[in-house]
Amino acid sequence: MMLARARALAVLGVLVLCALVVVGLALIKDKQAQGTAGKAVTCNKDWVPVDARLPDTKEVKINVYNASGHDGLATQAAATLSGRGFKIGKVDADPRGKPLDGVVELRFGPKTVGAQWLLKAYFLNADSQFDLKRQDDTVDVVLGRQYQAINSVTEVNQALGSLGKPIPPPATCPTNA
Repeated sequence: MMLARARALAVLGVLVLCALVVVGLALIKDKQAQGTAGKAVTCNKDWVPVDARLPDTKEVKINVYNASGHDGLATQAAATLSGRGFKIGKVDADPRGKPLDGVVELRFGPKTVGAQWLLKAYFLNADSQFDLKRQDDTVDVVLGRQYQAINSVTEVNQALGSLGKPIPPPATCPTNA
């Protein structure tokens, strides 16, 4: 009986030791933790500073425009987005006056790079259109012909996990990522 107990403890000790080695190696080789944290961002002096911080929904101002050809779509989407905490500005037909064939187009400027990134999680297959000269702090959400629905809370959380940190557009420099 004593020999069996000693053998069982020896096997258990070896298994615990192996588990500690595997966990240690996994932590050392973890690529996710080795991102850009702590690294200095080098920016060209001609680049435009952008706000690449991922904000809370309550900080994000949006205009919701309908370019789908279906009446009332912008009003429905704006109500849903308002319920999720976004600040709603204009709700109207797309000022460009052209139908949009895609799902959603997010139009934004340097002050709303992070806000646009957050909104990407709310819409499956959203296209983004960055305007370097745009000065306001609002993102335009333009609903297209293929728009069907806003992602659920679970889908948004999963999308945010997949998207990771906001990526600044070319020729821009994040000021507070």
